[in-house]
Amino acid sequence: MLVWTEALAAAGAQQRAYERLTQIQKTRPDDVRVLEALVRLSGALSKSEDAVTWHEALVEQEPDNPSHRLAYASALNDAERSSDAITVL
Repeated sequence: MLVWTEALAAAGAQQRAYERLTQIQKTRPDDVRVLEALVRLSGALSKSEDAVTWHEALVEQEPDNPSHRLAYASALNDAERSSDAITVL
């Protein structure tokens, strides 16, 4: 499924891929690969608040992963939530 959504995105159907991934995420909420794909696509689609949501889920799944926490803070900053970004760090 993930390969198919990545192919959709690469073919220019990013919104369709994003919608499919959100459906997949509902059935596989603990799958980090799905969350990472959602992060990438939400960024490509300029969905900053969605990116925050997916980054937060990644941090919840892997709280000891510093790259997820840093990316989450960056997403918060991009969403003009700099005070929240500082708290995350």
